[in-house]
Amino acid sequence: MKTPLFVIARVTSAEVLRQPVHGVIVVATLLAYVLSPSIAMFSFGDDLNLLKDFGVSTLFLSGLLLVALGVSSTVGRELELSTAQTLLAKPVGAGVFLTGKLAGVLAAVSMALYLFTIALLLAARIRPSEHAHEVVDWPAVTAALGASVTALLRGLVRSLKTPEDFGRAALQAGCVSFTAALLLPVLFAPNWSFQPSGVWIDPVLLEACALSLLGVALLGAVCVLLSVCLGRGALPAALTVFALGLALGRDFPLGWLLPDFQLFWIGEAFYRPDTRLPLGYLGETMGYAVSYCTAMMAASTWLLNRSSAVSRRLHR
Repeated sequence: MKTPLFVIARVTSAEVLRQPVHGVIVVATLLAYVLSPSIAMFSFGDDLNLLKDFGVSTLFLSGLLLVALGVSSTVGRELELSTAQTLLAKPVGAGVFLTGKLAGVLAAVSMALYLFTIALLLAARIRPSEHAHEVVDWPAVTAALGASVTALLRGLVRSLKTPEDFGRAALQAGCVSFTAALLLPVLFAPNWSFQPSGVWIDPVLLEACALSLLGVALLGAVCVLLSVCLGRGALPAALTVFALGLALGRDFPLGWLLPDFQLFWIGEAFYRPDTRLPLGYLGETMGYAVSYCTAMMAASTWLLNRSSAVSRRLHR
């Protein structure tokens, strides 16, 4: 049987994927990756490292914006319009409601981040040209173009039946087509010679993307709490919390109250000789994100239960 948590998460995920702003951010991020090899050409020796730093930073910022928009629009709007009270009046607790909403938003955002990660890997494989006569990496270019066209066509076909499902269908198809497209650069060298190899896949790039996902989940939990308190006004508040958490971290008297987003932004790692991230750092960051998210969701549930109880007393 489908549990209430699963149903709420599934409906919320579909709702987020249908939002036009979600598709705009996804397309803008992918276009940034298309331009990144050209932009990184002007770094005078650190072209590839700059591309990776730019790519991870763009992925992180796009994910944060997506989760803040998704949570504030789904949770904040329902609480402001009191449609959430219909669910809470049934045997669905505040914790299930809020957790389902956050899980649905994170599911939609995770699909976008997965697509961004593969697109970034392809951009790093194409890399900025070091000289005018360098061979173009046609396997990677062909993979990126083929996957993009496949996703676009799938979205167009789906939109003929349900116009609002274009973004959802295109993103789902893009995750599949970009995954399959990785086979081309894995199997072929830039000159199309058959040389199976995956050494061009930077593990630190994957670790950085995973850390970005943790940071996105953390901001999502913060945005849930802000949505319970402020409704749709949670969006500017969440972006303010992110800016403060990134700029200040825990380096001021009440810094422990803010989420430390500096832990998840590791672009400088690409410029060090030893770029591998210690497993201890990854484990510590994951534990921090899980603990902070749990605390935020517990506080959100308590506040929503309290406000619902007050509302029921006033209507008696």
